[in-house]
Amino acid sequence: MLNSEVFDHEKALLIAQNEGFEKAVEYFQNIAQEAYNLGQNKDLIIAQKEAIIAEKEAIIAKFQRMLFGQRAEKYIHQPAEQLKLDFGGQLTAEEIAAIEEIISKKRTEVAKKENIEPKSSKRIALPVHLEVVETIIQPEGDLTQMVFVKNESADYLEYQPSKHFIRRIIRPIYAPKAKEGSFAVATVPDSVFEKSKVGVGMVAHLLYGKFVMHLPIDRMLKEMLRQKIPTNSATIYNWARLGINRLEILYEYQFNKIISQKYLQVDETTLKVLESEKKGACHLGYFWVYNDPITGSAVFKYEQGRAGKYPEAVLKNFSGYLQTDGYSGYENLAKSENIIQLACWAHARRKFEEALPNDKNMAEIAMKLIQELYHIERQAKVAMLDAAQRKAFRIEKALPVYNLLGKWVSQNLEMTLPKSAIGKAMRYTFGRWDELGNYMLDGLLEIDNNLVENAIRPVAIGRKNYLFAGTHESAQRNAIMYTFMAECKKHDVNPEMWLNHVLEKIPSASIQELENLLPMKFKKMDGGI
Repeated sequence: MLNSEVFDHEKALLIAQNEGFEKAVEYFQNIAQEAYNLGQNKDLIIAQKEAIIAEKEAIIAKFQRMLFGQRAEKYIHQPAEQLKLDFGGQLTAEEIAAIEEIISKKRTEVAKKENIEPKSSKRIALPVHLEVVETIIQPEGDLTQMVFVKNESADYLEYQPSKHFIRRIIRPIYAPKAKEGSFAVATVPDSVFEKSKVGVGMVAHLLYGKFVMHLPIDRMLKEMLRQKIPTNSATIYNWARLGINRLEILYEYQFNKIISQKYLQVDETTLKVLESEKKGACHLGYFWVYNDPITGSAVFKYEQGRAGKYPEAVLKNFSGYLQTDGYSGYENLAKSENIIQLACWAHARRKFEEALPNDKNMAEIAMKLIQELYHIERQAKVAMLDAAQRKAFRIEKALPVYNLLGKWVSQNLEMTLPKSAIGKAMRYTFGRWDELGNYMLDGLLEIDNNLVENAIRPVAIGRKNYLFAGTHESAQRNAIMYTFMAECKKHDVNPEMWLNHVLEKIPSASIQELENLLPMKFKKMDGGI
């Protein structure tokens, strides 16, 4: 590349602004020719000249868009391959079949897990002072030719709000009167945790306490001991694990459903994990959150790092709009021809806010223009515009403001120190300018990434209470719980009622029935609150 003594970037910018962009290109070409005339290697100079021209023409094109504004047609006529993006959330038969195969495998895995006696778990003696609530399950079929023999019973520690009790499931056994044939007895309900003395209500209460009320397991253990229920923290951890393992089936369904949508927001947040390769230090893992802004559903996935390879693996087949912050880990995804990247105006505004102490006058100009973009969004929301109307409203109202801000940034960019706060804010905005404008491509798109950040907030509250996860496996179990607790909050569903319901229904639910177990559908069926 030519050194700074040969190429004057500021001079090139002035030529572009005052004499036109063709003159600026001619300037680049003349500089390259002069270098060649000095006797440098011909092939190298030609390659350098072509690289310089290509690089500077790209910069000029961006300056041109920012100085003279985007054409409204850009936001009306999308590329042909992007016109048919389906925002309805309906899955194709092939997608349903693929998810059904995944769920089938997960169901087999979960069944195996439930039948394995945990090494760290010791069966407890159920306390005799608790009330016993009996449930009698009669065998199906005609019993007129059968004679009652005895009851087969099993006891499970259960819980209902503010009350522990023992649920005793009694299964009468019948023998044929003719003394020939097999005995008749009801099968054990699918909801029972066969290798444990705990019921779904108790498990639901533990999960609710940990992931909604953010109570450490040890604190819930003390509550049980105060009620004279002899147990220990290892047993309670195993009970919670049983419930989350069962929820894995529904999680796999929800995860694959969401990443099949056409508009996603992605963000990540940290989680300390005790399991670490470094002796005496915690491992810093990450929750990656994939949010569907249209349905309001989000899924959490734990990964051991923050590298771009993690979202790339999850979204390898994704096609549509992807909205992220400015983290470089998303750059490879943004290069995909099947993905249109959206940047976040909240992050851009934050950069200028941080620059207020450095250059108040310049920062306030940018913040006022960005504030106007948000004001336009609020107007559209108050007017309850549909997607088509909101897109038209943005083009009419927001596009001129967007163009004005772009012109201001491009004219002042080179007059700021690159390492100053205002310089960093301008370069952050300039580097993502097209992506910041892409929210005007469709009225269903959001101006910022705030919805996915809102989904992450409960993690921060939880971290203050339980501080870390023990293992990478338990960190993923936390991700499963945050996925469903965030959706319960989104749809005003009582989390404990929902957990009680789904833990009982999941084992025998078909792929079609899993959809109805999601918090959104639970609210519609049962009121949920």
